[in-house]
Amino acid sequence: MLHHFMIDTDRELISFSFSLLNEVDEKIQRRILFYENQVLNYVQKKIEHFIQTLNISKAMQCICQAELYTLIQARLKKLIARHSLFKSC
Repeated sequence: MLHHFMIDTDRELISFSFSLLNEVDEKIQRRILFYENQVLNYVQKKIEHFIQTLNISKAMQCICQAELYTLIQARLKKLIARHSLFKSC
């Protein structure tokens, strides 16, 4: 049962990470987000909200949150660099 749970959770995390990155890219293109800090705060809030919707223990929430940050970090940095976002003071 644990093996089945992890596969489903991992699948949800991967799917969420791709949809979040696509959403951020779209918001940058539409000029809704234009500061690097805005993007990072937006991503953080979306991840926190997503983690809260999962029916898992607090310990698993911490693990899943760390996994999500790891999954999106490299692509998010490339996305920010590609769009040449403003850095806040």
